[in-house]
Amino acid sequence: MQWKRYEQYGVHNVQKFYIDTNVLISYISGPQKEPTQYPKAQKIFSEIKQGVYVGVISTLVLIELKGVIRTILGTDRPQLETIEQNKQSEYVKSESQKIYDELIGELLQLPNIKFEKGRQSNFQSILDAANQIMDDIKGDVRFYDTCGNCGAQFKSSKHKQILAADILHALLAKDTACDSLITFDKGFAGLVGNSIMSQLQIVIR
Repeated sequence: MQWKRYEQYGVHNVQKFYIDTNVLISYISGPQKEPTQYPKAQKIFSEIKQGVYVGVISTLVLIELKGVIRTILGTDRPQLETIEQNKQSEYVKSESQKIYDELIGELLQLPNIKFEKGRQSNFQSILDAANQIMDDIKGDVRFYDTCGNCGAQFKSSKHKQILAADILHALLAKDTACDSLITFDKGFAGLVGNSIMSQLQIVIR
């Protein structure tokens, strides 16, 4: 699919916000599936429409978006059981493409959305920076006394930290000269204060 890259916005001195994948997923999921996050996503795109800031969407977000849509469709067992087994994967792929294309078509109507491939930086330099950030992050250990799914008593522990893919999102936001990265993922808080990310504001809603 081809899309237009917006170079002129008709406004000046407007900040660029890198849109994280979870904002798009919440937006297309709708208020029934995402009653908490959908209104937030809707507000973000409303602010973009009003020219409060420019929304930047990277190729990495688009790749991740396709994968997440397929994963969501793959959990709809009642629907999948109505389809012949040898056609289920093709159904997931084709339906996810329809949802993806519809969203891209809607985004292309917004004058303040920019699809950004980056500055064509040496990708190895981005990976090196990601590796350094991973070395810098300690994360934190959490203890649990109940199962997070069923609530039954179950003692466990986890080490929590930002995901590697999210570090790449933040570095791409920086590489595309964004002022901020906007997300619903609290895991990005682990980047706040990191020297490599010093010029990028992390906005968690």
